[in-house]
Formats: sequence, structure tokens, C-alpha cells
Amino acid sequence: LCPACQADLPRDLPACTGCAAPLPWADAFLCGECLRRPRAFDAAFAAYRYQFPVDSLVRRLKYGGDLAVSRVLGTLLGQAAATAHALHVEALLPVPLHRRREAERGYNQAGEIARFAGRRLGLPVLTGYVRRRRATAEQVGLGALERADNLRGAFELLRPLPVARVAIVDDVMT
Repeated sequence: LCPACQADLPRDLPACTGCAAPLPWADAFLCGECLRRPRAFDAAFAAYRYQFPVDSLVRRLKYGGDLAVSRVLGTLLGQAAATAHALHVEALLPVPLHRRREAERGYNQAGEIARFAGRRLGLPVLTGYVRRRRATAEQVGLGALERADNLRGAFELLRPLPVARVAIVDDVMT
């Protein structure tokens, strides 16, 4: 993207370092929910908010088969993470699709984004370590509790990871 177009993208700033939710003020680090109930992970980072044109790009990649968009989204993610010094990890781990969904789509959009982000960040992308054991419903339109129930028990670690700290990469953070 040209610098002017990139500057117009809806950056996720300021954001909670615990869950990446937008914050109404820039001098806080955690939202009220993360202060009340810490997450099961160390930190969250979202480069951009799911607003136009980012939402359109994600839909083109995910549902339109436009693989070229993965290069744009992955490079943008890598640039934003590097600039924000957001990732203190040794590798990227894309969220796996269920084998049937990946066969239908022909690719894993999270894996494609991670591939380009990894190139930009100089980090390896770990594949074949986690699988989705069962097909799950789309997260779109589900509330927070329904999303948690939908994904409960859906993933399985197939073998130990070769590094201690990974960033889990997905197309949309729900």
C-alpha cells in the first residue's frame, strides 16, 4: 500500500495490552475487564480495528479466495507489530482450520497471513503442531460466551512446540 493509504487504515490504538480491546484513553494499559479477570495468555495485539477497509480485505481473503490480500494483511501485521515492539516471541503459530474447511477453501487464511508477517518479523511460522479436532461453527454473530463454548476442546497439540513463546495468529481476533 502507498504510505497515504496505509496511514488511513484504522489502527488499533490506544488498545488494552491484555486483550487488544480499544481503550478510550491513551494513558492506560489494561481495560477494566482485564483488570478484573486476567486472561489465559500474556498479551494480545491487533494491528488494526475490524473496520473499513480492513474488514473488506479480510472478507476478500477469507471468503473471496483473493490470496493476494494475505500478502497485504500479513505485511501490515508484521510492520505494525515491529513498530509497536508488540511481539516478544520466538515464532508465529497460525490458528488451524478444520481439514474439511481448509480443503473447501484451498488454504488457511491465518497461515497465509502468518507467512508474510513472519517474513517481515524474521520469525518462523510453526505448522503441523496444532490441529482443529472438530469442525466448529463460524464465530461471526456469536456472543462472547457462545464463542468460548464453540471453541472449547476444538484444538489439540500434536507435539511439543520447539520454542517457549509463540504468537497465535488469526485473521480476526474474536
